[in-house]
Amino acid sequence: MPVGTKIIHEGQITTPKVSALTLLRSISLFSDLTDEEKRVIANGATEKKVNSGEELLGKGSLADRLLILREGVALRRDEGEIVARLGPGEILGAWGSLQASLRIPSH
Repeated sequence: MPVGTKIIHEGQITTPKVSALTLLRSISLFSDLTDEEKRVIANGATEKKVNSGEELLGKGSLADRLLILREGVALRRDEGEIVARLGPGEILGAWGSLQASLRIPSH
């Protein structure tokens, strides 16, 4: 079943919970990694549940880690207007986490 697929159970529409490893396997960013490398990343992953309407990243802020949506929808807003909708398997904070890993100390 593809990540993010919704199923109907007892009249309720739900999204089945997906393991971190299964989620990583479904994201093209990680496609060149071996299963063992994906397993290491999955084992180091931290799950954070957020409430509806909670801000994940403020405008202009840089993430210090990669955020991957396991379920639900995240809205990207600019001046209050929705400019993007992100769903399961989509990534936030990639640019900030890449910049953080590439920072070179100054002398």
